[in-house]
Parts: sequence; structure tokens; C-alpha cells
Amino acid sequence: PEHRCRHHRTAAAPGAHRMKVPDFIPALVQLLLTLIVVAAALLLYDRTVVRPALRIGMVDVAEVYRQKEAEFTQLLTKAGSEDDRQKA
Repeated sequence: PEHRCRHHRTAAAPGAHRMKVPDFIPALVQLLLTLIVVAAALLLYDRTVVRPALRIGMVDVAEVYRQKEAEFTQLLTKAGSEDDRQKA
């Protein structure tokens, strides 16, 4: 009868037996795209927020005060006359 399938030795019609994409391939592509986006976001954050913040230094006010006080004391002890001490 004609309604039956073809004989197993005959050639299949074009496109009849397409290779099926494994189920994990789309998930793998999605994972890779997500990783690329996250890496780009972290790189942008590092360049725009973290690196500029590292350039800003902190000043130890107490240390600066101690150094200026030492300079002032040194000027007073080196000064020969009362006028030099008043200038300091």
C-alpha cells in the first residue's frame, strides 16, 4: 500500500532528519552572554568609580600638625634675636 512509510533503504526527503540542537546549547549561549555583560559592567564600574577613588589621598591632620609644630620649634631655637622669634 502507498500510505505506508518508504522502505528503510530509500533516501530520506531533504530536511526530514534535521539535526536536533541539544537542549543545553541555548542555555550555554545565555550563560556566556550573561558573563560577558557582567564582566563589562564590573570593568566599567572599576574604571569609573574605584580607580578615581583610589587617587584621592587621605591626610593625617595630626601628623601634619606635629611636623609644623616641629618646624616652628626649630625656627624658635635657631632664631638668634627676639625679632627673629617674633617673626617666627
